[in-house]
Amino acid sequence: MPSTGRGNWRDWQVTGEHGEYRFWSVLPTHYPIPDGPVGELITAAGRGPMRPADIHFKVTAPDHRTPW
Repeated sequence: MPSTGRGNWRDWQVTGEHGEYRFWSVLPTHYPIPDGPVGELITAAGRGPMRPADIHFKVTAPDHRTPW
């Protein structure tokens, strides 16, 4: 998978003829919330500074708009 250079791994996946898909990923890990307004809010709420491990998906299709 190509890297964006910021430590974020990205990949393109394409569906099969019948819409099926597969993907693989390294096991994600938790990561710290950056300093700044969000970090201050989390601290004020009494929560720890770590975000849970997660995976994000962006699904697109021809003739369908996305806001980003």
